[in-house]
Amino acid sequence: MIRGTHTPVTRRVIGASVAVALALTLAGCGAIGSLLGGGDDPFSIKVGECFNERDFNSEQEEIESVQKVDCSESHELEATKSIILEGETRPADSVLMAQADDECFTAFEEYVGGSYDSEGVYEPTYYFPSVRSWAEGDREILCLLYGYDGPTTGSAKDTAR
Repeated sequence: MIRGTHTPVTRRVIGASVAVALALTLAGCGAIGSLLGGGDDPFSIKVGECFNERDFNSEQEEIESVQKVDCSESHELEATKSIILEGETRPADSVLMAQADDECFTAFEEYVGGSYDSEGVYEPTYYFPSVRSWAEGDREILCLLYGYDGPTTGSAKDTAR
């Protein structure tokens, strides 16, 4: 997976803020995470759950495991929406990022309960399938948010921040 920041990074890939041009490629592999000392599979994250990124494979630029935590504890990311993609052919990164930017921005505002404000506490981001995770059946764009100033405590749901 890759993670994006208003532009992405991979989970899978992660995307976040529209203005930030961060294009890292992150992918999930729970078995590897388990061999390296535990962690949760990035593909097991559900909307409303909070977590910290744990193992990052810099060679493949993919997230291999995360650590789920209760949202009342300090955490880096919180899932806001899951989008399941159709089709057998993986779209180009630019297409995945454009869809994630559009849908995850809306999901951010619906989840937080207020309009996005670049001066706010939270920033939208996302994971999208890497080439490798797509080949393994990953079809999910996972919308996320993170604290603008670093890890946060408490859920962002309905905070209007």
